[in-house]
Amino acid sequence: MPLRRLFVAALIAAATATPALAIDTVLAPATVDRAFAQGRAMAEAHRGFTVAPYLLFGVDDAAQVHDDAPVEAVELATPYEAVRYRGFLSGFEETAMTPAALAAFAADARTHVDVRVYVHNSDPTDRNVLTAFGDGALECADGTRIPAALQRSAPIRDVYLNGTTPTYRWRGQLTYRFALTPALLACHPATFTFTAAANQIYRYPLNLPAYE
Repeated sequence: MPLRRLFVAALIAAATATPALAIDTVLAPATVDRAFAQGRAMAEAHRGFTVAPYLLFGVDDAAQVHDDAPVEAVELATPYEAVRYRGFLSGFEETAMTPAALAAFAADARTHVDVRVYVHNSDPTDRNVLTAFGDGALECADGTRIPAALQRSAPIRDVYLNGTTPTYRWRGQLTYRFALTPALLACHPATFTFTAAANQIYRYPLNLPAYE
């Protein structure tokens, strides 16, 4: 199931879902088990992965193509959210995860916070959609700027709708990774920014203490 499809359930739930408070930098075993079970339960109930509490931005209808707006969604992935999504994948793929493997995953997850940006292009023949986007950072209220490490997924050709007519676009995921440091946790309120072609800069408010 393309990740783009999973956002449909997320956006429907956005009106009622609210995040817990305070990013968990410890991820105790009981917390890991709870997050993993939450994600797996979504898959076993045959529901999409509900990311609404962690969405910084999302288009109204991700099935429709928006050639003038290539950014489909911006999602915050805290350590807790990363484990929750891993649980969803485990249930969706019907693959077990040993306690040791889950503990190792959680140990890595608590070292960073990701901001995932989902994009598509306007030219069905151009698969280089992700190269149009560049550096990202958190800009803190005190003027501090914390840069992110950028990872780009492989582009995928996917079907969208132009009204009721199917059409194809290349899409992909940009992952902006921030080391989970005291400086990052102190950066609030903040603005997440990243660059695009033609000197364009995208900006989204982000208040890290509002998320688990």
